[in-house]
Amino acid sequence: MLQHPVSPRPFAIIRLIRFPAQKGTVAAWYRIVTWAETSADRELVGWCLSHRAASEAAWDFFRAQSSWQHAQAASRMHERPGGVPPRPPAHELLLAYRAALREAALRDAALHEAALHEAALRGTAEAPRAREPREGALVLR
Repeated sequence: MLQHPVSPRPFAIIRLIRFPAQKGTVAAWYRIVTWAETSADRELVGWCLSHRAASEAAWDFFRAQSSWQHAQAASRMHERPGGVPPRPPAHELLLAYRAALREAALRDAALHEAALHEAALRGTAEAPRAREPREGALVLR
């Protein structure tokens, strides 16, 4: 179970699942699900080949869910007729969050490249440095 230090309850469960594979070998996969009291209430986040990838996916899901909740509260959706729309499925929320991270990383890289080009045109010795990622941000390489 994964739990944020300030949260009263876990946010995800990672479980190692082994499947019989070809020629007597075993394939190991890590399954990530949302945390709930009962198995019936858990939702599949995704499958990963390594524990590290599963941990990153679970953390990204936590960040995606937190971002979605914050966006709903900030837009005051809870005060509108019909209330807050239902949360998207966990897997879709994770994919949308990671796509937004990639877009932001590409945008930052393009801005940095433009700053380097400008600095080269001006003949300055150094271009501005790229921003450091925020604490807890996923660094895409």
